[in-house]
Amino acid sequence: MNTNYPHVLDEVTTLDKLHAGWSIARYGDGEFKLVTGSPKNVSQVNSPALRDELAKILKTRFNQCLVGIPDMNPKLPKAHIWRRYMLEYAQQLDPKAIYASAFISRPDSAPHINTASYFDKVEALWRGKRVTLVGNNERSLTKDFLIATGAKAVVLVKCPKRDAYAEIDAIEKEVKDAGLTRVIICGGAMGTCLAARLSTTEFQGIDLGHIGMFWRTYAK
Repeated sequence: MNTNYPHVLDEVTTLDKLHAGWSIARYGDGEFKLVTGSPKNVSQVNSPALRDELAKILKTRFNQCLVGIPDMNPKLPKAHIWRRYMLEYAQQLDPKAIYASAFISRPDSAPHINTASYFDKVEALWRGKRVTLVGNNERSLTKDFLIATGAKAVVLVKCPKRDAYAEIDAIEKEVKDAGLTRVIICGGAMGTCLAARLSTTEFQGIDLGHIGMFWRTYAK
């Protein structure tokens, strides 16, 4: 039984690697619940295909995709919550691998990133660039927000608020048909899988989850 939780890169190092062209597929408690067999999380009904894909990503050594998991640093404010799952999560991970931080979009779990300079660096992922946004365009990041914060152009590929994994193949095709290689994703467990899939092509999938919901918590 694996009881060793692997090393997790800090949030700034993780973000630097995204600027260098890496994709990221992020896991929070919802994705881990799906991996361990829970019938659903908040927005996604589980299925054997989803469970298997999420589990496979966690132990795959990708050439250009980071796998983001919770940082169990005891100094973080929610450490007491996350660490109760440490042993359970460790069973799904490769103890010898180096993982990225899933908290790049969660200042509630990593308050040290809640700064203007950090969010400016996040904006630089799309500033001056033509990008595709995968999301429902209502929660988290929106097309209008990306344009207002500097994107040169944004193609929106909409996905459902719930159970988006059922449409992942069609969403992936639409992203590829759009032809823009940098893809910002806010799509729950579907987004985790999509980012990993895109990383094996010429596309870069950047899974930013609920980051837009936290944008107003800092002042420039």
